[in-house]
Amino acid sequence: KHLDFWGVNLYTRRYFAPMGLFQRFHDVSNRPLVITEYGVDAYSLNPKLEGSNGYDTMGEEDEVSQADWLVSMVEDLERHATTCAAGCGERFLSGGAIMSWVDEWWK
Repeated sequence: KHLDFWGVNLYTRRYFAPMGLFQRFHDVSNRPLVITEYGVDAYSLNPKLEGSNGYDTMGEEDEVSQADWLVSMVEDLERHATTCAAGCGERFLSGGAIMSWVDEWWK
């Protein structure tokens, strides 16, 4: 009743909608949603070099794939934005902010 909008940090896969996140939100709230953080890091893991404990994985930076994934995420958000004009899904998103991932520079 006294809530203007919801804000959430979402770190999912390449797309938000196929995971059912938008539909589930739309089913329980009629308030706008702002995704306050989302994104993907530029470090591509190489499963062939995975360590014995599943965490010591070697890889390399892959900024091309990072950019490709971010474009997919932005397009997915635009399809659900309140300002969507064509090819829209449920229109309730009011925006999102891409996380820069600079806090993990050592990767």
